[in-house]
Amino acid sequence: MKKILVIALAMMLALSTVAMAENTYEKGDYTLPIVSEPTELIWMGRDSESAGTSFLNGNALVWNEIQKQTGITIKWDVVPNGEYQQVMELRMASMNDIPDIVCLQGTADGAHLVRYYNDGIIENLTDLINDYAPNIQRLFADYPAYKSGITMPDGAIVAFGDANVSNHRGNAVQIRKDWLDLLGLDEVKNADDLYAAAKAFVSSDPNGNGNADEYGFVAGSLYEYKQLGSAFGLSLCTGSGWVVHDGTVVYEWTSDDYKDFLTWMHNAYLDGLIPKDFQSVDGTTKDSRIATGTAGIVCRQGITQMVDWNNPTNSVQSNTPGAVWMPVAFVADDNYTPCYPLELTASIWRSYAITTDCSDKIAAIRLFDYMLYGEGYGLNTCGIEGLNYRMKDGFVVNIPNWQETLDDASAFIGTNYFARLTADDRQMAGLLADYLTEDEAKKAWTMQCLDNVVDITYVTWQTPIPTNEQAVEISNLSGDLDTYRDEAFVKFIIGDMDIEAQWDSYVANMESLGCNIIRDIYQQGYDAQNP
Repeated sequence: MKKILVIALAMMLALSTVAMAENTYEKGDYTLPIVSEPTELIWMGRDSESAGTSFLNGNALVWNEIQKQTGITIKWDVVPNGEYQQVMELRMASMNDIPDIVCLQGTADGAHLVRYYNDGIIENLTDLINDYAPNIQRLFADYPAYKSGITMPDGAIVAFGDANVSNHRGNAVQIRKDWLDLLGLDEVKNADDLYAAAKAFVSSDPNGNGNADEYGFVAGSLYEYKQLGSAFGLSLCTGSGWVVHDGTVVYEWTSDDYKDFLTWMHNAYLDGLIPKDFQSVDGTTKDSRIATGTAGIVCRQGITQMVDWNNPTNSVQSNTPGAVWMPVAFVADDNYTPCYPLELTASIWRSYAITTDCSDKIAAIRLFDYMLYGEGYGLNTCGIEGLNYRMKDGFVVNIPNWQETLDDASAFIGTNYFARLTADDRQMAGLLADYLTEDEAKKAWTMQCLDNVVDITYVTWQTPIPTNEQAVEISNLSGDLDTYRDEAFVKFIIGDMDIEAQWDSYVANMESLGCNIIRDIYQQGYDAQNP
């Protein structure tokens, strides 16, 4: 019996020694690997959106490299993208089976972060950043607007979203310049020009196939049709219609300029410039219309998309040889000051947090530090250098057809599954495509098109993160408000609501549903940020 007790005691001591083999950390800077002992963190997020690949069975090359460099193994706790929001919210609400790191999805103003923080689910990262995240501190110093955008009302930082710092990181209306030239039309300068171009496109057979199959305006969702409001100076997509004019918060969905935009859209619908399926269209349909040469104007696409669509190696050119796309650079007139809002500097509707249950919070914050602005920045934003991208003149250039060198199981690189910074070194890399570097005139024209658009871009106002009480009030009001707003948008366009006869009642209904209350909350936040 004594021998058995000795053996049992030795086993307990051994187990205790293993349990005590924990990472030790010094404050300040660090070297790689991040951890001194094998460390596993459970990460809950969306599964891969690449067809046929998954974090659970694919070879996620970027994350394999991250593990090699940091010593941290990620155990993926993933859910299909379409189901993620519901599953994530249920898990967080039950406070059961909480991971170490979680991807949180919610609203642009960060109200969801307030709720999870107030409920004690996600960690206040402020002290961890100050003690263990020198790269994030440098990011905050380089881009103070990003730090401001993710800071809670009490000064805490609890999660990280994308940092958008490129003045080309936005969306614009794109148009077929070759069709404008074919029909003898000048470049579009305002809403009237855009309307006239769309009308000419649907009535003049510019694709030359003898069929009346051209569309005036195409989009990938009802949401994307709202981008056309840019010609009227409206920010209905990026920014959700919340803007500041001379220190006053304005909700553009009740403005006179929005009323003018609705009248314009209604007339476009009556003239057949907006497809009858505009309420239910999806991205696949939009892509098909572009590829088959029936789209003349695309309502919402990245500012720099013309660079890819005009590239002879792109599938758009394969399907529509000679197509020339360009972003529409609206020009201010006596009536409207057009605008293209850039993506939010701190895009926190999808953000990444460390939970209060995290098994090793220092390892987690140092992993964030490494990926967001440290040695892992290139892996996180671009992939693996030499495999899917190369550096050229300081810009990131994608390697064509790189996936063909890999088998299906390895094709999943795994970028865009953590917050990342987008600057011009990534956004403008397309300008180094061979077809532009080999033709100086074409490159100069392309750059001029982009410069003209940048002249009307602006950094979108970041609505301040509300307090917990304000977040609850916004959440209680915004559901019915947004539903009514979007239903009215469709009804005004198709004529089920008369713009002149019912505009005042529409505005009154929006106010009764709480838009003024939300506006007052945002005004308080703005005033606090700008004393």
